[in-house]
Amino acid sequence: MKGLLLKDLYMIMKHFKMYLLIDVIFIAVAFFSDENMMFLVVPMMLASVIPITLLAYDERSHWTEYCGSLPYGRAQIVSAKYLIGLLMEAATALVVFAALLIKDRSGAVDQIFGAVFVMFVISLMFPTFCLPFSLKFGTEKGRLIYYVVIAAAAGIIALTANRVDDITFLLNANTHLLPLLYLGMPVLYALSWLLSIILYNNKEVGK
Repeated sequence: MKGLLLKDLYMIMKHFKMYLLIDVIFIAVAFFSDENMMFLVVPMMLASVIPITLLAYDERSHWTEYCGSLPYGRAQIVSAKYLIGLLMEAATALVVFAALLIKDRSGAVDQIFGAVFVMFVISLMFPTFCLPFSLKFGTEKGRLIYYVVIAAAAGIIALTANRVDDITFLLNANTHLLPLLYLGMPVLYALSWLLSIILYNNKEVGK
């Protein structure tokens, strides 16, 4: 498992430099802008698609076939993608939290944490819904569900576009609307993880 995670980390360092640049730009804009929350959503969403993009690189390089000759079970191969997704999301959330904390200077750590945690939980929807399809049918065929999730996220952003830049909006949502999401999305992520293992175990290598 450690080797699989290291492989994905090396892939991220080699192929995701543009993601890092975009993250730096958006976090910097958010830091120096009064309306900052919308800009901070982008780095979180970029982090959420990393596992699917890594899987696409694996398929393109035929790593998925080669990995079958290595001493790794299919459950470990799947788990590496879910773990790297959590790791990238957590790292990005930590940077966003630090940027907000430095910018705010009001001492409202609980409010800032709540707002960042909302973004963290919502961004989990991409790997949650996309990875099972991509692992089962391949990233090309699984792209349909990817577009559906993007459309759903875009719809949510469009409906709240005039409010997502206000940290009090996310705090109020955190207080009144999202306790179920806090519990529901991690549970869905775990169920997605289990479903992906089952689907990938039943998948014919190379298909």
